[in-house]
Amino acid sequence: LDASEEETNLFQRVRHLDYYTVVTRAHVPALKAGHVYYVGPHQTVSETCAPTIIFRPYEDVDIVLSWAYGSGSVEGNVEEIAKRAKETLAALAEPTGWCGEVER
Repeated sequence: LDASEEETNLFQRVRHLDYYTVVTRAHVPALKAGHVYYVGPHQTVSETCAPTIIFRPYEDVDIVLSWAYGSGSVEGNVEEIAKRAKETLAALAEPTGWCGEVER
């Protein structure tokens, strides 16, 4: 690799985090269709396997999309992410104001 000292120093500090898309069948009336919800407490990279963003694409279908950072180890991530997504969606059934919403 033909990189300068500055570039080498920069690339040595790059961290890779797995990122997962989770599709969940859930009836959560508090989520408006066509809106994106940012889960504030989960927005840091230290909060792995928890939904960072939630999106309900359709009004008439109980499908919810969410995205989460993985822990860096594939083993166990999928189960943990699914569990945390379910917990987060259950909490949203009774909104407490910890999600910020952006209309699409």
